[in-house]
This record gives sequence, C-alpha cells and structure tokens, in this order.
Amino acid sequence: MKGLAALILAGLLGVGLGQCMSAKAHEPYTGLTNPVTGASCCNSGDCKPVDVREIGESGSDYTWRGSYFPKRQSQPSPDEQFHVCAYPEHHFSGSTKWIVRCLLRPTPGS
Repeated sequence: MKGLAALILAGLLGVGLGQCMSAKAHEPYTGLTNPVTGASCCNSGDCKPVDVREIGESGSDYTWRGSYFPKRQSQPSPDEQFHVCAYPEHHFSGSTKWIVRCLLRPTPGS
C-alpha cells in the first residue's frame, strides 16, 4: 500500500513540475496582445518560436501552416526570431486549420 501511495505522490509531483516548467517557458509571451484587435495572444502554451522557413508571405499577410495572418497585426520580436501564438481547429474531415492569434517577427532589415 505504501508503494502505491509513493507512486501516486511521485506522479502528482511530476505533473506539477511539468506545469511549472511549461508555465516558465511560456513567460515571455505573458501579457502579449494583438496590437490591432487587443485580444490576448496566449492561452497557456499556444505560443512558440518557429523557424523562419515556416513563415511565408502573401501580399499583406504572413502565412504559417496554411493560415494567413495580417502583417499589420504582427509585432516586433524581442529576440529577432519569428514566434507564433496559435491553436489548432480540428475539422470533421480530419484536417486541422491553425488559428493564429499573434505573430512576432524580426525587425525588417535585421
């Protein structure tokens, strides 16, 4: 019985530690809002750095994973890298569309 209690306690500690670590990793995005809509960028873990090769441009929009995001709603990145705050929208067809809340971009010309 003591073994089971120890196992449960270890599991709970592991989950708590994982939440703390993911919250700590998400801190740079805390408080960010879309500069045009005023909507919060983050929802506890949907922001992350992305490789510049994942970002495309189409006229007045950036593209990422098939989704479009208006350039006028993007904002400068503090580390001169691209970051995307997005969540997946799953469709009955089995496809997934990414809804981009915010996009942080390098300063033009950097």
